[in-house]
Amino acid sequence: MIYYAILGFLRNIPARVWAFLQRGWRGYADRDLW
Repeated sequence: MIYYAILGFLRNIPARVWAFLQRGWRGYADRDLW
């Protein structure tokens, strides 16, 4: 169901933000855009 996909996406946002802050934009974008 799409509900679970959205829930997983929202749950991943804090980790992605943290990775962005640690690595900087270039490292984050090179590894994985979304």
